[in-house]
Amino acid sequence: MLKYEMDEGGTITFSVNCELYPLTAIYRAAYLFTDRYYIGLDRKDENYIISFSGKSQTADYKDVGKFQNELLNQSMRAAIGKKEN
Repeated sequence: MLKYEMDEGGTITFSVNCELYPLTAIYRAAYLFTDRYYIGLDRKDENYIISFSGKSQTADYKDVGKFQNELLNQSMRAAIGKKEN
């Protein structure tokens, strides 16, 4: 389970391990949420830092949970793609 933090402005930030999640999987998962959120990506040490800011409302923990599931989905697709090549 990822640890989420919400700041005073309603932005939710969390980190994911660089060794567990390929950057392409993060990009693909993030793209699916750009209609409702501004998504920031950064890196600190061995973690990618991801932030969700709502375009018209405060970020929603349920959507961040959906992002987590989509991140797993995209990571699996990337792993399967590597095995086929």
